[in-house]
Order: sequence, then structure tokens, then C-alpha cells
Amino acid sequence: MNSNPQEPKQTSEGHLSHPQTVYCLAVDLVKSTATGLSLRSWQNDKFNAALVGQLNPHLAALQLDHAVVKFTGDGWLIMSPTAVSQLCCLALIFRDSFQREMAALTALSMDKIPAVRAAVCSGRDLEVRTPGGQRDYVGDSVRRAVRASALSQDGEVLVSNAVCEWIQRDFDVSAVDITTERPLPKKWEEPLILHKLAGLKPIAASDSMMPADFVYTLGKVGKREDSVAAVVAVAERFQVGADTAPLRGRHPGVPSQDSVAVPEPVAAGLSRPLLPAKEWNRVLNALPDFSAAQALVRAFRKKDIPRDVITYTILANKAPNLTQALKILRLMADDSIAPDVVTYNTLVNKAESYSEAARLLEEMKAAGIAPNVVTYNTLVDKAESYSEAARLLKEMKAAGITPNVVTYSSLFAKPIKGVRAREILDWYYREEYHPCEPLNALITSFRKAHQIADALEIALEHPHLSSARRLMKQRPKEARQKFEGAKNDEPNHPTADFALGALYLEIRDSVTAKHHLRSALQTVRHPEHKATIGKWLADLDAGNGIDGRHP
Repeated sequence: MNSNPQEPKQTSEGHLSHPQTVYCLAVDLVKSTATGLSLRSWQNDKFNAALVGQLNPHLAALQLDHAVVKFTGDGWLIMSPTAVSQLCCLALIFRDSFQREMAALTALSMDKIPAVRAAVCSGRDLEVRTPGGQRDYVGDSVRRAVRASALSQDGEVLVSNAVCEWIQRDFDVSAVDITTERPLPKKWEEPLILHKLAGLKPIAASDSMMPADFVYTLGKVGKREDSVAAVVAVAERFQVGADTAPLRGRHPGVPSQDSVAVPEPVAAGLSRPLLPAKEWNRVLNALPDFSAAQALVRAFRKKDIPRDVITYTILANKAPNLTQALKILRLMADDSIAPDVVTYNTLVNKAESYSEAARLLEEMKAAGIAPNVVTYNTLVDKAESYSEAARLLKEMKAAGITPNVVTYSSLFAKPIKGVRAREILDWYYREEYHPCEPLNALITSFRKAHQIADALEIALEHPHLSSARRLMKQRPKEARQKFEGAKNDEPNHPTADFALGALYLEIRDSVTAKHHLRSALQTVRHPEHKATIGKWLADLDAGNGIDGRHP
């Protein structure tokens, strides 16, 4: 029974009652099909994976984690019932920074990265749950945004009239309805009034209740000076007086667990942002560089703006090197704010050598700060040898910290000397948690050490791994000899036919691949292996999946 009458109730049809206005950002990659076909398979895979890597930091920075995100093959949709300004910020970031950021993530040249066109529209939608339990919206917003993006030109963002009316005080939007100037697509269906979104008004960031979103956007679209000036203006207007009573009785740099909101000014006409400590930290984090962040923290201290350990940790993270980051600890001590595990993790990450990182680990222990999985993962990554990384893993487990995928991947990426695959696999399988994904790194390490037999030993038992498949493709003769030898020695070997099936897929012999994969269904023991084989066989029967890119 729903105890809160204000919350919409789930209906038998699977949707939630109470339709609402939902805003949708539709982003289209211009000529993405032609660009994708011009790439090699591994480049296309890397590009597709980078799309998520490019998008996620912006969603987090603009507090769009709640938004529904759907990839459409040649673009994506981002939907929210509340965050229309943030969606417009994100559209501007895509417009001005997408190609540059994707080129950095993929190492592809700029001419290989499609331009974007985008539109933000609203509509009457229902929130629903898909058969898989995922939250989604169904209604008008997507249809309108997709139609509008089709009318958008390369590198352009369009917004509907309803969106324009909501954002026009903070964004520069053209007054002209572009649908009166351009030929409309055949599938237009309903009249839409669309305007071109030019950018943010510089004053918006310094005179807003959500300056962090605007400051972040200005920095990402290359307007560093505007973003810094906006923050300076916000900080300078902060007033301290008798009405800041909630701060009395404690150091101004240590706000309570709840964010401290600054009350309305008594004097009429004062323009002062009512920003809680959490929002001030978002503003700090939104700044584009360390020098700007330093200036804002100085203003914090001068104006007694609430600050906490997160404030200084953000500043340390923006420092260009460990030397500068360590100076932040002195600032914290002067402000009577103690560092925490996140602060030290930030410092450990900035260490340029393993010895520096290890020294920081001992320093944080001496300060009574217990390291966590992130601390040890960073140290394992910086370790100079497999043996040193393995020692850290033992120390980590002795401290009651459970390793994760990152821990083992970093361990297995270390240079391998004098260690055999069978020895590592036998130990790894005895671990309480032993996911197979980190073995990709181990295969690569053995290949770099020219220990191909050891790499093939892992590929035999985990032939579905991407590193295993690449090894088979590059060393088909040695792989066939290894896998057939295992099958001859043990006719019911649990993975030999699986490995042979994967090998023949890589060398594009689908007939032989099917034979071995069908045999493998009788011998494999792991449920996930069975599922993978079933998927491969289904793809083969459908005439797909012979391109070396299997799930």
C-alpha cells in the first residue's frame, strides 16, 4: 500500500499515474553511419565505449544522474521532468566540446569524430517501468525532440517555444522561429515553434541560484574568463552579518552535517546568493583550473563562506602536482579541518612514484585514517612489480578490505617475470572473488613478456575474453596446437571445444566453429560459458557474428 498520497501509484498496465511535463534532449551524430563504416572494428568499438565515458562526467557535474539516458544507434536521448536548464547546458557542451573530448578519449583524429546537432523539447509524458524494470518516459517529449533535431543544422541546438519561455532569462535564444525559414521534413506531424540556442548569458552564472551548472558549462565551452569572473562576482556579493546566526558556536569552516543556507539579507536591494555549503563546493568543483579554484577558496576564507573537508579535497584534486596538493593540508590545518580518506586518496593518486604513494599510506595510517579499497587500488596501480603489487593485495585483505575488479586488473597488468600462468590461475581460483575480466590484463602481460604459452593457457580456459580472441587471431597456429592438444589429452576437457570454436570464429571458418561450439555445450560447466556459446551459435545460425566482435 502506498503510504504517501503524493506519490503516484503503480498501475496494472505498468505505468505511473499523473502525467507530467518532461524535457527531452535529443542528440544526433551527423553522418555517424558513414563515419562508423570508415573505422576499423576495434576503432568503432572504442568509439562506442567512449560515448559513455564522454557523457558520464557531464551528467554527474550537472546533477543529471537521475535522468533517463537512451542510446539510439546514431545518437542518444536524455530525459528529465525537472532539469530543463541543465539539459540546455549539456546541449551546449555537446555542441562545442564533443568532437574535442571524443578525440582525446579515442585517439582518433578530429575529422573522424562526427559533429552533433541537438534539440530540447518538452511534452506530456508518463513515467513507466520497462519489462526489465528500468525507469522510462513515454509520451510527447521524445517525438518532438527527435523531430526538432532533424531540422537542426550541424553544430546547432534548437529549443521548443515552451523550453524557450522557461530558460530565456539565463540563455541567449534567437527570437526567430526557424521553422518559418527552413523546409520542413515530410514527417513533421505537428506544428512546433523552434528557436536557436546561442549560449549562456555570462551574467547568469553570477546571478543565479544554480551557479555551479552555469560555471561548469562556461568552462567546458571554452569561456574560462567568463566562468572565473562569474564565480568572483558570486563570492564578492556574499555578505556576513548578524543574520548568519546558524554559524555561531563553531568554526565557520566546519558546517554542520546539514548544508548551511545563508538567510535573506535584511537590507532591501542586496543581491546575495543563498547557497548552502554543498552548492559552494559544486561551484568550486565546476571551475576549470587550479588557479581559479585557489582564488575562490581565498574568497571563502575572507568572507567566512562555509567550507569543509570536501572543499579542500576538491582543491587538492585540481592541483597540478603532488607538491601543490600537499600545501592544501597546511591550509586545512590552519582552518581546523582534518583530512579524511578521500583527501588522502586524492594525494596518493597524484604521487608520481610508488615510494611517494607508499609514504602517504603510512602518513594516513599514522593520522588514524583507515585506507579503503580506492587507496589500495591506487597503490597497486603504482607498484613497480608484480611481487610488490601482490604484497599490497595481501596487506589489503589482512586489513579486511575486499579486492575488486580494478584491484586484480591492476595486479595482472604488472610486468610478469618468473611466474607461470598455471600458478597464478590456481591461486586466483582459490580467491573468494575471482571475476574473469581481469584475466584480460594477465593475457596481455604474458604477451608482453613473450610468454605465449602462458597466455594461451589462460585463453584455453577463458576463450570468450577479448584479449584471448585477439591472441587467437594473431597466433592461430599456436592456438590450434594448444587447444587440440588439450582435447586429445582429455576428450571431455571442459573448455577445449569452446576455445576451438572461438578460434575458428576468429579465422572465419563458421562451419568448423559451429561443430566445436555444439560439442562445447556438452562439456562446459560454467553457466556463463553456456550462455555465451548459445549466443554465438544463434548469431551464426542467423548469419551474424563472424566479424571477431562477439559478446
